[in-house]
Amino acid sequence: GSLTTISWGIPRRFPKTHFFDPTGLNLEYPGEGACYRFHYADVGWTPWICSASGGGGYGNSGGGPGPEDQGRGGSSSVGLNPELTELLNELLNILSHALDNVGEDCQKNVLDKLKATLGFSKENFIGFLNQGGTFLDGTRSTASYANNITSPAAARAKGYENMSIKQVFQSKPGLHAETSITASTLTVYFRPDAINRNAPLDMLALLFHEALHGYGGKLGGTSYFDDELQNAFLGPSGVNSADTSNITNYIKSNCF
Repeated sequence: GSLTTISWGIPRRFPKTHFFDPTGLNLEYPGEGACYRFHYADVGWTPWICSASGGGGYGNSGGGPGPEDQGRGGSSSVGLNPELTELLNELLNILSHALDNVGEDCQKNVLDKLKATLGFSKENFIGFLNQGGTFLDGTRSTASYANNITSPAAARAKGYENMSIKQVFQSKPGLHAETSITASTLTVYFRPDAINRNAPLDMLALLFHEALHGYGGKLGGTSYFDDELQNAFLGPSGVNSADTSNITNYIKSNCF
């Protein structure tokens, strides 16, 4: 895509301001709060976007459940540590605003393909992102997979009917994230080790991927599953239920 640089900082949760600059251009930082801007090859720099409080602005929640908050189904959904939660909320803000200024590759190869195959609406998707996200620790959450991630029937079809979310993560060492399609807002259970603070573009692509699942769930849970996304982006030959990293990689190569 034509997105070349993201400059950003989160001083409230981190001892130093963190920037990501893949092009080596000089960075600017306007002051307090969590701020970021985008550089596109065709239109140059966008204005700075700053959340006045330093985190969780633009409708995004600043936290999520704490260490022993109760999830649906009467079991525990465990929150990530505050630093990772803050990072993911800021990346969700960045994703929402980046979609307002997508490059040609992202528009043609991602958004247009989603619209053609699944009836995707960028405006509605941005609205879904702006409702905020809840980010949880999948490796410690004992809430049931059924009802919290997907329907009992779908959990049964996967063999997860009587398993907790923690048990599913234990059974799949390569699983990075599971997104609820039963929640009304974006709710993602992460493997904490898969959250790479030093690779924000990878994380933006992963968040985009997971948010598509949550968005599909809010529409009724009948679309935006991995096989449908693989088919939309890569065609039938790209469908591979054993490895869905090609979705995240495709989004990154075209949008970020």
